[in-house]
Amino acid sequence: MEDNLVNASFLAREEVPQIVRCLGSSRSALVTGGKGCGKSAVLAGVARELVFSGVEVLTIDVTRLVRETSSAEVGRTLGLAAPPAASLAAVARNRPAVLVIDSLDSVGVNRDKPVELFRAVSEVLREAAAYPNMAVLVSCRTEDLDTDTRLRGLVKEPNPAARFEVGLLSRDQAAGALVTAGHDLSKFGEDQIAILRNPGNLRILTKVPAAELFDFGTEQELIDGYLDWAVRT
Repeated sequence: MEDNLVNASFLAREEVPQIVRCLGSSRSALVTGGKGCGKSAVLAGVARELVFSGVEVLTIDVTRLVRETSSAEVGRTLGLAAPPAASLAAVARNRPAVLVIDSLDSVGVNRDKPVELFRAVSEVLREAAAYPNMAVLVSCRTEDLDTDTRLRGLVKEPNPAARFEVGLLSRDQAAGALVTAGHDLSKFGEDQIAILRNPGNLRILTKVPAAELFDFGTEQELIDGYLDWAVRT
């Protein structure tokens, strides 16, 4: 999870308390947004708050699944003795529980995952819906959800999930993270700070020491500069 944080810390996101309240009323939630907007970090923040409040949470990162063909195989991959929903229900008993599915877009039609994996994830979600004390929290890229009817079907059946769109960070958040990382704000133009309002971009730049800061004018130049720096170090 460290890889999803900026300066090894959670940035305050207004979506986190909103989603926690939604899940507290036993409604499932869908978190959407563009690449690098911080969906996984938002899910992690929600999971942390839920655990602190005594809710049982089980998280599945779909990007880490490969060729599982059933919910039982997904459970075995996670080191569980039963499918995910059944395992979570056994721990929670009659108490509130939340099953978190991160990166649902990984099994979309535009990705290279086998169709059997899509069916396995679908089975996981169907089984979770059978437990009245279990809510589901799912993240998916907006572009994949908009273009993939299969993914939309997963998050709309049997009941539509409440949707939360994760946006960019504020300018002050981006600037504050740069200062925390030891950077001099005067070295950055407004166009560069605008690029760094994307948490994914901000995260990689805060790993670069101030003394080794490189120039960039686009997101791709930022990524290329970071990779060059990473290779040198």
